Amino acid sequence: MKNMKRILSLLLGLVALFGTVNADTKNGCDRYYESAIKFIVDTPVVHPFSINAKGASVIFSKGNLQYCPARSEWRFALRQFDRVGNGKSVYGAYAPANLTAIGVNDNVTTVFYDSIDYSTPDNNSPTGFKMIKGVPCNNLYVSKNYAGWIDLFPWATSGHGRRVGDEYTQFFYPYELNNTDLGFNPNTYGYGPSFGEGHGAGATSNDIDSKSGTNRCFDWGYRNTIREFFDCVYDGNNALLVSAGDSTMYRPGIWRTLSTDEWTYILITREVEGKDSAFTYVRLQYGKNNSDTITGILIYPDDFSFSETGVAMLPFGANYAISSIDASTFEALEEAGVVFLPSATQRTLSNGVPSINADVNGLGGAYWSASAYDGAKANNVWFNILGRGLATNNNNARYLAYPVRLVQDYTVSEPPAFSVSATQKVKIASSNIQYQASTNTWRFATNPYDRCMANNASAAANYEGWIDLFGWGASGVKEDDVKPYSTSATSTDYSWSDWGTAIGGSWRTPTSEEWTYLLSTRQVNGGAGYSYVTLKYGPADADTATGVLIYPDNFKWADAGITTPLQVGATAGLQVVQTATWNALSNAGCVFLPGCASRMGTTINPDFYSQYVYYWSATENGTEKADNVYFNITGKTIEFTNSYRHYGFPVRLIQNL
Repeated sequence: MKNMKRILSLLLGLVALFGTVNADTKNGCDRYYESAIKFIVDTPVVHPFSINAKGASVIFSKGNLQYCPARSEWRFALRQFDRVGNGKSVYGAYAPANLTAIGVNDNVTTVFYDSIDYSTPDNNSPTGFKMIKGVPCNNLYVSKNYAGWIDLFPWATSGHGRRVGDEYTQFFYPYELNNTDLGFNPNTYGYGPSFGEGHGAGATSNDIDSKSGTNRCFDWGYRNTIREFFDCVYDGNNALLVSAGDSTMYRPGIWRTLSTDEWTYILITREVEGKDSAFTYVRLQYGKNNSDTITGILIYPDDFSFSETGVAMLPFGANYAISSIDASTFEALEEAGVVFLPSATQRTLSNGVPSINADVNGLGGAYWSASAYDGAKANNVWFNILGRGLATNNNNARYLAYPVRLVQDYTVSEPPAFSVSATQKVKIASSNIQYQASTNTWRFATNPYDRCMANNASAAANYEGWIDLFGWGASGVKEDDVKPYSTSATSTDYSWSDWGTAIGGSWRTPTSEEWTYLLSTRQVNGGAGYSYVTLKYGPADADTATGVLIYPDNFKWADAGITTPLQVGATAGLQVVQTATWNALSNAGCVFLPGCASRMGTTINPDFYSQYVYYWSATENGTEKADNVYFNITGKTIEFTNSYRHYGFPVRLIQNL
């Protein structure tokens, strides 16, 4: 059964994930500079964790939950070992290895970086670009107007739990901090639901883990949109390949908090590798040259096998001493789906002033569950690394602030499939391919709508930027192949060599016949399988990209949560798609082909950005031409035509399913 789950996990890697992951899971901003990669895979492998004997399972969020009160914004920590703590405990998103420390109230406090300016090179920055500092981040600076990040929360403080007429739920915002007896009964401290779904007589539970109803609003994941940040990725020379901060925004209702029973099953009841528990106490070394350390517990997924990771078996269970692991070991474990819960601080009030329990930091800690203990307390998972103790039904006062790690329910289903013939289904890459000549590096664009645009005019052997318009077959796979940066205007210089071979991972370029079947023969919901759209994205939908939206075979508007379907087919005309609609379509497996410029030599035709869409096929047409698919958006036509091979067009790859 374990092997079957692993096979399903490998084959159906997109299952239960919402949004597309565009960063390599191995390399992070300050984690593993030593690793050298040449391509970034865009599909993570999903590793489920069973939560009961009936076979239900979940996947964990990438990192602990974080919140910025001033912006009312939720996100997951960039890396599993990130924690805000009291400002001295490692890093947060965008923080490089050589963090700048500043004095705040005579305390050395970590400075978090809010963004990276990729238009401004900076050779002194670990990213190679200007890093924009944010505010000092510290769980002690908790308030409604605090502009930094916190990751310690009183129980059930989702920001949505307050019910009209319920005087017991006084505190429900993530930044709440009060341990004064309010004189109310049964919820002495005013955090979380004070009674069950029935609101009074007959109510049996004040947990927040019910699958429906008002109590679930207290769950951090139920009503909140949460952002997940991806690592920035470097090659072996510290050259930036993928920008840090690229993210997927998860819509509300995706994530939830584990109950006490589920935590117990994951950590104690499950058997992994034949052991009667599924966790290990560790001291993790990370950062450049393994110069930083943090303690915590590793949790192994159902399909885990030490032999497949190349890592020597670590001891399992609460009775064993702490094991030290370095960054490369953690990298291998993390790729195999292992979850790391970092030791955590505890925030409370001391004489009316926020305080951090320093004894907890580095020795263990507690993570909230969704289960109430009584009206004034809630259950948590508690571990004491030095004392070799772990309890999944520990309980503490609800006003104490602990970290939160969320999960989403895991369901095995077919990945989005697109038919390219009567017998062949494929996966379509989520974005166009891009190439950097100076480092001979290929990647998928970070976002589906990304285009290099006028930068393609700079294509040359030493160009340090990215290009995404290529002469036909210009993959440069073999030594005598025409190079991806070629600007030759002689079509006979170009012969076929698939870009998918350069990228690897079984990717390939669709043939002319496959493009025709996908867009002309195939039917989706009884109609054409594509729409012309202007896609809006970015802050306040300020940015746009015009192109073609392609629907997977099994697409249903209702399944995507869209009540007003778009018009489909070449004659439907251009339609505007807002960010929220695009997120829903992307989650349902839809693919976007942005309109890109065309290139002849070093001359760019900018009209193609918004009016025309050309994409190369793998099919030659004579000695000077090759086939391509062509959309005239303003003219409402689609053609399967041919062009001279020296024209620079974008490329979208596919994989056989």
